[in-house]
Amino acid sequence: MISPGELSVGQYVTVLENKSFETLSEDSLDIVQTVTRIDRSGMGEVLLILAINLPYIVVERRSNLNFRYTVDTRRTILMELSKEYIEALMDKQCE
Repeated sequence: MISPGELSVGQYVTVLENKSFETLSEDSLDIVQTVTRIDRSGMGEVLLILAINLPYIVVERRSNLNFRYTVDTRRTILMELSKEYIEALMDKQCE
């Protein structure tokens, strides 16, 4: 786990956990229930930090389909990736 203050441009990270979203749902019988959704996006993916403006960071997903998006560090817990993990995953994606 890495704190937002320890993040730096050029660092490789992945999503360790996204905080869940809770919404209220009402069905046709007027029964209201709480629905919890867990977002698993970015977990285990190699993400390169491009810019930091806390609480937001811009990352680029490093795979065959590279794309950039914003991460809210208040909702997402990140972890730094080891060089071995990055190399192993990037070699696999190049095959």
